[in-house]
Amino acid sequence: MVEFTLGVSFCLAFGSLVVAVTNFFLAPRLRQYQQHSVSKPKVSLLIPARNEAQNLQRLLPRLLSSDYENFEILVLDDHSTDGTADTVKQFNIPCIIGEPLPPQWTGKNWACWQLSRLAQGEILLFIDADVLPSTSALRLSVNCMESQKLDGLSCFARQIYDTSLLSAVVPFVMELPITGWIPIGAIRNRRFASLIAANGQWLAFRRRAYDSIGGHAKVRSRVLEDMALGANVKAYGAFQSFLAMDDISVRMYRTLREMLDGFSKNCFQLFGGHFVAFSLFFLFFLTLYLVPWLALGTEFWPLAVSTLAMTLLWRVLSASIFKSSPNSLLLHPLGMIIAGYLFLLSAKRHYFGGNSWKERALPLSS
Repeated sequence: MVEFTLGVSFCLAFGSLVVAVTNFFLAPRLRQYQQHSVSKPKVSLLIPARNEAQNLQRLLPRLLSSDYENFEILVLDDHSTDGTADTVKQFNIPCIIGEPLPPQWTGKNWACWQLSRLAQGEILLFIDADVLPSTSALRLSVNCMESQKLDGLSCFARQIYDTSLLSAVVPFVMELPITGWIPIGAIRNRRFASLIAANGQWLAFRRRAYDSIGGHAKVRSRVLEDMALGANVKAYGAFQSFLAMDDISVRMYRTLREMLDGFSKNCFQLFGGHFVAFSLFFLFFLTLYLVPWLALGTEFWPLAVSTLAMTLLWRVLSASIFKSSPNSLLLHPLGMIIAGYLFLLSAKRHYFGGNSWKERALPLSS
């Protein structure tokens, strides 16, 4: 039984490594689209903000210094208590005061929907307040959408960690699944309808596509609205995700508590909120990451070492792709344990409550 399980773990690690190597060499990068497009459509930069005064102090100057000229910035203050609206006004940017949250809506989806109704742009670009874009990020995104004739675009950003513990855990949720399990270049292929990966931190749509799929209203109760919107746009037309670590960074969490709350609201939803799908994934997680460590003390230790070596190489490639610190590799076993706990915590909160974000309780099933 040990040999069989370890053999499965070896195959999973080998497959993940193959996908990671493919993404390392072939995944589409936003930086590939330096050449200016002939057309310069108006872009609406739409920022939902609830208690984001500190982050907006960093984000707004970067957006205003963009080397793309045809854009507007709209910020929606979603009943903040930290002076978010005052911060926005310092930059002479329109700040919309959000309407009360209706039933069956998550706060972010409701804020984004209100912003979309007021936007004037041909392209709607939804940006999280904790994003740090380069001056060329907007121009590259537009160049990419225009040259590739995309209806939707999403960018994966470089993750900024404030502590070594975060750098050990976050890759198990935000980096390794993307680099090792998703052939990013194949996302656009509509023959693979279920192959989708999107990042709501930097998510753009053509207005006609967004309206045709029902926008955020269609996914009003979804916690992982970025994945749902990406899938809907892919069914409508052309959607593709890109690696953009050279031009977009994000500091998602600063403390372990923020990370636990943030990931626990999302992780279970990655499997559609289905217990069977989640259980199969968790078995996959244990087989891939934990079994090789347990097998080191058995007669099959050479196979276990080979499996761990492939996982290590996968992590090195992932760190290179995401431009993250290689120091987190030393904390791999600890990150694995905490990540496993995160998935279990997410399932618990899904079924028994406790999920909240920005001081708002989330529904038991979103």
